[in-house]
Amino acid sequence: MFTLPSYTVLNASLFYNADKFTITAKLDNITNKEYYKGWSTIEPQMPRRFAVGMSFRF
Repeated sequence: MFTLPSYTVLNASLFYNADKFTITAKLDNITNKEYYKGWSTIEPQMPRRFAVGMSFRF
């Protein structure tokens, strides 16, 4: 039997909507905390990740 310690993961997103487009920025795991999840196995989770998206409307 094993026990995983508790943890807090901070995520944030920011977006801007205009008439013809939307710009989105997202930052996951802001503190870059090493953490795991699992039930019968232990799986490491993603480190800090930054993503930017843009969509256009016609």
